[in-house]
Amino acid sequence: MTHRKARENEAFQLLYIYRFTGKENGKYIVHVEEYEDEIFVVKFYMKRHKRSPDKYRLLSHMRDMQGIVRTCIEIMLEVYRKRPFASFGFLGMPNSDEARGNTQRYRIYKYVMQNFFPPTVFRHYPLDTHSAYLMLNVNSPASIDAISEKFAEWYPGLAEPED
Repeated sequence: MTHRKARENEAFQLLYIYRFTGKENGKYIVHVEEYEDEIFVVKFYMKRHKRSPDKYRLLSHMRDMQGIVRTCIEIMLEVYRKRPFASFGFLGMPNSDEARGNTQRYRIYKYVMQNFFPPTVFRHYPLDTHSAYLMLNVNSPASIDAISEKFAEWYPGLAEPED
C-alpha cells in the first residue's frame, strides 16, 4: 500500500493505493479516498485501464468479481481496524449500456455490504437512483445529513437529476 496527499483539484485529503493480482494474472488497483469525518470511498479498476477516463466502468471480462469484492472488503476491514470511526462509501458505475441509477455493479455491492457489514456497526444508506451507497459508522459523530451534503459536493453528479 502506498499513499499520497490530494492534488489541488481533488476533494479527498489522502489517497491510499493498493495493488493486487486476481484471476488469470489480472492486475488491479484499489483507490481508497479519505475525506473529512473519516469517510473512505473505495474504487477499483484494472491496471491496464489506468489511463482511461472510464477506468471505473470498464469490465475486465475475467469473471473475478467475487475475488475483487473480497479484496475490497479485506481492505475496508484493514482501514476499519486502524480507524475505528471510519465510514465507507462507493458508487456502482454504470456499464456503457446502463443508466446511472440502480446499476448492476451497485446492486451487487449493495447486496454484499448489507450481508457482510451488520447494522450494529454501520448504518446503511443506499441511494438507488444514483447507484451511491454510504455505510455510516454507528460511532461516527457525523450526521447522515451532513455527510450526504458533503458527498454531493465531492461527487457533483449525484445532485443532478438522472438523464
